[in-house]
Amino acid sequence: MAASALTRGLAPMASPFAVGVAARAGGQIIAFALVVVAARHLGLDAFGTYAVAWAGAVIATSFVYTGFYHALLRADDLEACIDTLFWVKIAVAGAGGAILAAAGLIVGGPGAPIGGALFAVAPLPLLAVPTAWNEAQLWRAGRARAASLQVLAGEATGLAAAVAALDAGLGLWGLILSRYVASLTGLVVTSALVRRCPRARFAAGEARTASRTAWPLWGTTGIGMFSAYGADLVLAAFLAPAAVGAYRSGARIAVTASDVVLQPVRMLGWSRLARLEREGDRDGIARSWRGDVALACAMLWPASTGLALLAEPLVVLVFDPSWAAAAPVLAVLALARALSVPMALMEPALMCTGRGALQFRLRLASGAALLLALLTLGRFGPVEAAWAVTISTGAMSLVCLAAVARVLGLSARAVATAFLPGAGLAAVCGSSVFALAALVAPLPLLAATLAHLALGAALWAAGMAILFRLKVIALPRV
Repeated sequence: MAASALTRGLAPMASPFAVGVAARAGGQIIAFALVVVAARHLGLDAFGTYAVAWAGAVIATSFVYTGFYHALLRADDLEACIDTLFWVKIAVAGAGGAILAAAGLIVGGPGAPIGGALFAVAPLPLLAVPTAWNEAQLWRAGRARAASLQVLAGEATGLAAAVAALDAGLGLWGLILSRYVASLTGLVVTSALVRRCPRARFAAGEARTASRTAWPLWGTTGIGMFSAYGADLVLAAFLAPAAVGAYRSGARIAVTASDVVLQPVRMLGWSRLARLEREGDRDGIARSWRGDVALACAMLWPASTGLALLAEPLVVLVFDPSWAAAAPVLAVLALARALSVPMALMEPALMCTGRGALQFRLRLASGAALLLALLTLGRFGPVEAAWAVTISTGAMSLVCLAAVARVLGLSARAVATAFLPGAGLAAVCGSSVFALAALVAPLPLLAATLAHLALGAALWAAGMAILFRLKVIALPRV
């Protein structure tokens, strides 16, 4: 009986949704760990060279995992189109790899550091095609746990390969090698799960039909990729790789801290708001979205405040003293991630109320605002790039917040009060840093930083408990 009760209690933790959330969080933590490992072996210049090449590879590969990928998920007749979709994905990946190689030639060819790195990662989009093809079939077959966990397995083996390669003295090339290990792991695992090979068949009509799904999604993907990596690319165009390294390492901490909060809240929001949409409960959508914003701010804003105020000791302790240039970047980007909450949670609210076109226009405007800010301010240095991201994020979050509030019929008071719990907790946790500063000043850096983090965490936990008890915020339900 006790074993049965325990099994029932643990069952939600093994649900496809819970596994998906855990896999996403695990992937973020592994990506952060990779930067920590790199900091022990590389300078900012070498890491910046890798960051530029990896940004290009991620952008090119993202088009493999969207567009025709989603067309495969939506296809009415899988057998009629599955082989065609494999070959058109090959064409998309080949184009991405060719662009990476061309970019490598432009910046100096294989003999130049960035040129050589771009050439080295150029095959990665093609290597991702069979994995993406297999993964889409897993999702379509309802094998969500397998689809989520294979990604985590690839990242874990990639991290292990990076540690071994960097310890062996391979430097920058060790990081690139780790990406091949991660990709090959995904290929082997998904191929073993799906057990299907593409056939030499191509139907032009199926390709045209799939293209109607692909093109709008590629537009959204392009905007999203520029939002994520635009600063890296602009810095690489105007400054030395070390500037990219400083920016990307600071961004890695800020992004990891925020995505651990925002990704689960967004995923839960999608599931719940989609159900409310099917039920026709427009008021429920408004209440639910407001609750998601309140919870996300209460969790993220205190953490962002701590990151901003403790950026310098955190960078020195987590990375390396030689990476100190990342500290002001982290401080500024922590603010940007805090401001991004309305924009990050906008999509499910607008899509589930039939305003998908508005969502796309807002994303497009966000990309344009970021480009303008980067070209006018961000090209002068990593800290300036961080401020460009923060300014554009803050401005567009206000625009997105106003748009969602209008669509959902939320009053200005209802919107403002959603941010009060997070603002209060951030003020308390931030004040604790200043209050404790004199007391911990004689301590070693590690002990002083741990004392700050422990006090901040205790105050945050107590505040969250009070807010839950008073029902000011609540955990989201599917």
